[in-house]
Amino acid sequence: MTRLAAVTALKKWVTPQLLHGFNRSLPVLVALALTLTLIPQARAQAPAQADRDAAARQAEILQRQDELRRRQELERQIPPDRSGGGIDTRGLMPPVDASGAGLTCREINKISISGAPNLSTSTRERIESEFSGRCLGVSEIEQILALITQDYIFRGFVTTRAYLPQQDLSTGQLEILVIEGVIEKILLEDGAEGSVRASNAFPVSAGELLNLRDIAVRNEPSTPFHASLSYDNQGSKSTGDEQYGVSLSADRLFGLNEFLLFSHRQSAPHDEDRKLSESNSLTFVLPLGYSTFTFTKSESRYVSLVNAPSGLDLQTSGTSESDIWRLDRTVYRDQSSRVGLAGTLTMKSSKNYLEGLLLGVSSRRLSIFDLDGTLTTGFLGGSLTLELGYARGLDFAGALKDGPNLPREAPRAQFEKYKYGYYFSRPFQVGGLDLAFTSQLTGQIAKDTLYGSEQLLIGGIYTVRGFVNNTLSGDHGYYVRNELSLRRTFSMNGTAMPMRFYMALDQGEVSNRVAGIPQGLLQGGAVGVTMSIKGGSLDVFTAYPIDMPDFLKAEE
Repeated sequence: MTRLAAVTALKKWVTPQLLHGFNRSLPVLVALALTLTLIPQARAQAPAQADRDAAARQAEILQRQDELRRRQELERQIPPDRSGGGIDTRGLMPPVDASGAGLTCREINKISISGAPNLSTSTRERIESEFSGRCLGVSEIEQILALITQDYIFRGFVTTRAYLPQQDLSTGQLEILVIEGVIEKILLEDGAEGSVRASNAFPVSAGELLNLRDIAVRNEPSTPFHASLSYDNQGSKSTGDEQYGVSLSADRLFGLNEFLLFSHRQSAPHDEDRKLSESNSLTFVLPLGYSTFTFTKSESRYVSLVNAPSGLDLQTSGTSESDIWRLDRTVYRDQSSRVGLAGTLTMKSSKNYLEGLLLGVSSRRLSIFDLDGTLTTGFLGGSLTLELGYARGLDFAGALKDGPNLPREAPRAQFEKYKYGYYFSRPFQVGGLDLAFTSQLTGQIAKDTLYGSEQLLIGGIYTVRGFVNNTLSGDHGYYVRNELSLRRTFSMNGTAMPMRFYMALDQGEVSNRVAGIPQGLLQGGAVGVTMSIKGGSLDVFTAYPIDMPDFLKAEE
């Protein structure tokens, strides 16, 4: 019986007085019924909000993992330059000869150095202070010539020489002539294939001072097109742990020494309703003398089922896009060290959905500027690269803009954070075995509460090995990856097969500016072997967790 039919029947048998009393009580009964109805609805909203929060967290993690994979793929195709300085020119000092000055010591009041516009001020001042106003013989004049030549050669200008021209030293004036070696011509010998464009491959041109460190060419022209296939089982279980990839690259298509790379990656099985991840990226690299310009455009999408706090398996999905513009420049280089600066502008957007409904909390557009500096130098018999960086969120190109008077715990689109890190590599031998130790640190400190896409993520093949499904992220944090490896080359049917056996120990820790968000320390290890043969490579390893917070579930 419906509620309306029940009320009609009631009116037929109740007395008018009773009905009158019922009518007066009806508003109270209706209010009570509405209250009782709304209480369960209010309680039902809590798990729904918790479901949305869980889906948003998973979306941030999946997109950060995809960013890390794309970055590693780019570094695999274009390894970062972690070489230090150039050739050690200290062994290139030529002999100097001042025998033309005669055997007699001459009183010299003035020393004139001509033809040396690039001689350092410090060397000029040293010569003036140490040798002017003294009686100079052959030995002292040869010291002056050596100081001038050394000043140039130690900075890489190996074709510059200082000479003693014919002169009358009885006047009290010593004249030194410097002939700075310049580039007459850049000649490319590549079989007339045009594999190198000199104007942007070299930071110098004909007529300029020749610096040996500006010349580092090893070019064996081959086909400009390359392709590679990859497979691994280190994907997320929520989107597919098996990952397949294909990369296509081409260089010098436009005659600018440019490099073009397209990469596609997707999970298997490819289930549009339950789990999938796929990404595409296009990278363009253009050398410009001491500088390198890089542009990367990427897009990705995912589908996953999340076991929500409500106990339901809900479908989450999302898409992301990014445009990255980067300019690297070498600002200093000598025989042992190199200093580089890089500026990067990133514009990225993401949209995430729970059962087809947009998750506003994890869908946004951000614009970010990064300024990074690197110093690479020799250290303890190896090579050490130190990294410092600064990142700032911008109100630019349609990016999300922070509202006024945001509470401290609210994440910022116009944020600030500092980045730091190092990379150390040290080869050595023990008992005739070729060993190497590498250590890499990556970290950040945030001045503001960050969105998940800008936090540091730990846990996974690219951060702390031993974890696939367990991850932690935070505003502040670091991770360090250590490896000890042994290299051996074996032969298979007359074909060389280089192999590298390695042990790894990683650690990472994150924390947040806001209390109540999962944080802590992860430790993991790995043992593996890599091998290469006929253009193919294989990396087989087993990774295992060592330490993690109690609230995380142990992985198989």
